[in-house]
Amino acid sequence: MDERIFQFKAGRPIAMMPYILLMTGYRLMALWTCRDPVWPQAVMDVSVIEADDPYDEPRGDTPIGWGETVLARQRGDYPDDPKMEIKDWQGEADPALNALLWAEDTPPTIHQPRKSPHER
Repeated sequence: MDERIFQFKAGRPIAMMPYILLMTGYRLMALWTCRDPVWPQAVMDVSVIEADDPYDEPRGDTPIGWGETVLARQRGDYPDDPKMEIKDWQGEADPALNALLWAEDTPPTIHQPRKSPHER
């Protein structure tokens, strides 16, 4: 084998070191000088999350963070029921048929349930 190939591969990290150090410096400068965004009051007014919002996550005893989630799954405490009752739902109970409605751009709130293709 040609030894120059191995020499080139071994020298590549050393050749990239100035670029990596430069980018690291830029990243550190950004971290040191950045701050949390300050939003206008109009944005804050439309971004309020109501206390009974059904889509607010995490809720209840849902673990926050990767480590807490892993531990909760090992203990069997993880809330693993993805089904949620939605008030006034009129879509299909079958997820595949409901997906077909969305593909047809038919909102489920004005749709009357239909029979599945194999029941016709």
